Amino acid sequence: MFRGRAARHGIELDVFTQAVREKYLYPERWAGEVDESETAYRHSERQAFLGPRPAPNERDEFDLRSIDITHYGKPVTDLFTHVILLPRLRETRALIGFTRIVPYDGVSDRLAPLSVGRLNWVPAVSVSGEGVYFELSAARLADWERAHPDVPSRIQVINEHARTVATERGTVHTAFAQRILLAHTLSHLIIRQLSFNCGYDSSSHKERLYVSDEAGQEMCGVLIYTASGDSEGSLGGLVRQGEPGRFEATVAAAVQNAEFCASDPLCLESPGQGYYGMNLAACHACSLLPETACEMGNRILDRAQVIGSREDPEGGFFSDFLRNHQATI
Repeated sequence: MFRGRAARHGIELDVFTQAVREKYLYPERWAGEVDESETAYRHSERQAFLGPRPAPNERDEFDLRSIDITHYGKPVTDLFTHVILLPRLRETRALIGFTRIVPYDGVSDRLAPLSVGRLNWVPAVSVSGEGVYFELSAARLADWERAHPDVPSRIQVINEHARTVATERGTVHTAFAQRILLAHTLSHLIIRQLSFNCGYDSSSHKERLYVSDEAGQEMCGVLIYTASGDSEGSLGGLVRQGEPGRFEATVAAAVQNAEFCASDPLCLESPGQGYYGMNLAACHACSLLPETACEMGNRILDRAQVIGSREDPEGGFFSDFLRNHQATI
């Protein structure tokens, strides 16, 4: 029965069966209020990346190809748990309001409406592209944080600066998760390297962060994708760079390049730079991207989380890889 119904709807049998099982065998999962927070929304997106491939009739707008992490070399096989290639994805951008003087802080009530009267529509545009999703190993992250107890102190500095800004503006500050500093900086470093490898300009890339330490929604992943109105966003170059033999080389080059900055030692030793001091070891010479590529306005960045600081050279998440790489040269 399931096979026939799945075929009629153009859905793969295992996907259809899983949906029926979730619906009727576990009704409690469908009951109660739906968590509409930003974290919950991103967690559900992440589940789509890690889930089965969409049905054949649904692959025009979204498709994925999961690569076994053991097919990669170092440092990916040691420090990552997932690499998902997305040959097709569609991004819809909607304009729901605007602000002046004070930037948008995630509270929709602070947005000025688009019109005097209430509208039942908003202007939006859909664009197609491709992307690569990768996720850092939770076990290795935990080991790293235990071995270097000073790591959380760096996000605390940024949270203090952000809290000061929120107080001045009369807004509410939500503390940034510890691991977002590492994931966001790594995303920038890889995007800068990809602009050399796959031919896309760095402004053609975008990032989307999937980082949370909330119970039941723990994650530390990054989606790097292209989504432009022309054909440049779907030429296949980015997906190709995510394949085994290429992605590990991209990550390695990005991390190695992060060891050197034209503004060092001032950059690496900075107590706070950029917008309200909300970056630590990150500047235009080493880590920043075009504003259109960064979802956080080129803030919450710290190269020391990746390669280590002056005070703790071994405190970077990739410090062991860098030391072993130098030993083999």
